[in-house]
Amino acid sequence: KEQGKGYPDTGYIAGMRMIFFADTSTNPWDWHVFGNTDMKECWDEEYWNYAGLNLPSAAGASSMWINEIRIYSQDDPPESPIASFTVNATSGAVPFAIQFTDTSSGSPDTREWNFGDGANSTEINPVHTYTEPGTYTVTLTVTNAAGSDAKEMSGIEAFESGGGATTELRIVKYANDGTTILNEKTVDCSWLEANLPIQGDGVTRYYHQGPITEAAWKERYPYKQYNPWNPEETVNFIDLGTVRGTDLADICDYVGGASAGDTITLKTSGSATITYPYSTVYEPDPRQGPAVLRWYDGATTDYTSGLRLVFFADTSTNPDGWHVFGNTDMKECWGEANAVYNGTLPSAADAAPDQVVEVRIDGSDPPALPVASFSANVTTGTPPLTVQFTDTSSGSPDTWEWDFGDGATSTEKNPVHTYTEPETYPGKYAVTLTVTNTIGTNSTAEVDYITLNARVASFTANTTGGLPPLSIQFTDTSAGNPTGWAWDFGDGATSTDRDPVHTYTSVGTYPVTLTVTGPFGSDTYVTTDLIDKIRVLEPRDIGTTTLYVAKVAKNGTVLNETIVDYHWLEENLPVQGDGVTKYYHQWWVFEGDPLNPAEDNWNSIFEGKGQFGAVKGTDIKDICDLVGGASEGDHIRLGSKDGYKTGLKPEWVYNPLPRQGPAVLCWYNAGGG
Repeated sequence: KEQGKGYPDTGYIAGMRMIFFADTSTNPWDWHVFGNTDMKECWDEEYWNYAGLNLPSAAGASSMWINEIRIYSQDDPPESPIASFTVNATSGAVPFAIQFTDTSSGSPDTREWNFGDGANSTEINPVHTYTEPGTYTVTLTVTNAAGSDAKEMSGIEAFESGGGATTELRIVKYANDGTTILNEKTVDCSWLEANLPIQGDGVTRYYHQGPITEAAWKERYPYKQYNPWNPEETVNFIDLGTVRGTDLADICDYVGGASAGDTITLKTSGSATITYPYSTVYEPDPRQGPAVLRWYDGATTDYTSGLRLVFFADTSTNPDGWHVFGNTDMKECWGEANAVYNGTLPSAADAAPDQVVEVRIDGSDPPALPVASFSANVTTGTPPLTVQFTDTSSGSPDTWEWDFGDGATSTEKNPVHTYTEPETYPGKYAVTLTVTNTIGTNSTAEVDYITLNARVASFTANTTGGLPPLSIQFTDTSAGNPTGWAWDFGDGATSTDRDPVHTYTSVGTYPVTLTVTGPFGSDTYVTTDLIDKIRVLEPRDIGTTTLYVAKVAKNGTVLNETIVDYHWLEENLPVQGDGVTKYYHQWWVFEGDPLNPAEDNWNSIFEGKGQFGAVKGTDIKDICDLVGGASEGDHIRLGSKDGYKTGLKPEWVYNPLPRQGPAVLCWYNAGGG
């Protein structure tokens, strides 16, 4: 990664080190210190580290050059596997590709996938593409030395393009003439989740009833008179899952909302529509509950189920305390004349459409003047600065006139404009938008909306660490068309080349300085602890780039194992640390109480071997979970390339006290330690 724009030392040459991300609760300077007394209070005494001088040392508990994590489990040796798997989607338009992920337990040796369309696979986590519309059942069979097991998943749906689920939703409000659009927005499921209140907890299940056929009735009540309204809510209700979604009222409010007397119409991807009065959306009876557009149903997490209306009914009318919107609830809440039917049978389930693509408000407001407004994806930067302007005006304007403040104009709705070098820095520009519809015109102006700053010196290096002699290619990335370059490599050497190559011959840490001159004057860029200096290391300081992770049964049988490297940890597991906050472990305290409960012994913290700097890494619990995790009674052992072993109890990794903090395997040090 480019120097100063990511993690330095892309070869991770310094290796991995375990550091406890302690809080600041016990330190008088508000530093993140894992102190000797913290170690005493958080750990059992037999685990305290004394580091050779019979003095406690929390810093000595931080192992370097880690290349192995091994969980010693209390589990028995493997038995027959139990098949299970997950999918990243359950429905989509053909060609429909699905990522299947094996989650079987019991360490299977082989896997056989049957995708239900004649195709098979023996991969662990295959990707399969359905090319024909249909509903498919997938079977996974797993086998090990102790036996085999199979798992089926039905309901995989591939449909023709143009129908089915969609992640986008058009929201539009019309004036009382039925043709003038007062406001219009298009959003998607992820926007709804991120920007509007969420309904549903992802645990509670919701149900809709109907239609109730005579056959379904007689199956439940063979000797009772048929009643398609079934007020007892005991026949033919559909489990919609542990849904989450967005209240239809909040969605309507995003474009101006509805008033008493207005109607709200939902349109599906198949062009079917259903219209609701204001009260259904804004004043719901508790037996109906809020009208919620569902984007999560407990089975998929990537919105592939599309949007479905779900009524979050209460439990007042259900004998089992379930959240069922029943046929009688619909009749009592809406009136029998407004009930929805499937053929001749009432059906609350049919009152809630699936695959919703549009919400339309037919309002009582008359057409009005447009109200100009806009946004931009960026407002500050260095030239050339390309800005995407987006019209957010209401009132359905027909024409747009933009003035970008630098002499350029546009009549596009959502123009893109590029600002070039200003006469003086900083360059500031007002942006004006004038919009017009059939009723009239409106304008808005944002003063000093766009700011252009002078470009500064910058550079990259093809590597930032290694063994001597270490040859590095420096590349100038400065803007503003510099005409002169002055490099200082921190070891006494200099250069005036634009893109010099310099060779470091001695072990050390070196700041690099670049000063550029040009029409803008001069500017200087210096590497710091947080932008990463050049590190030339001793051979003994070189770590390892790979990590072996294993879970072992109590008889020594390996239950699960994997090998990963630093790049994989960084890119696939959550990153701990921000590269700015510094962490410390307390070293030996030679004066006074060696436990130093006040944690104020400067030499043992700032000057000791536990000053680790601004680090980033991966939580050891996340690494352990790659092979099945650790439980109470298990034992976690870290091994390093020099043979050093560190034992950890699972509770220190999975439920650490704040004064210890997470146990983090650090692969990046931004400096300062």
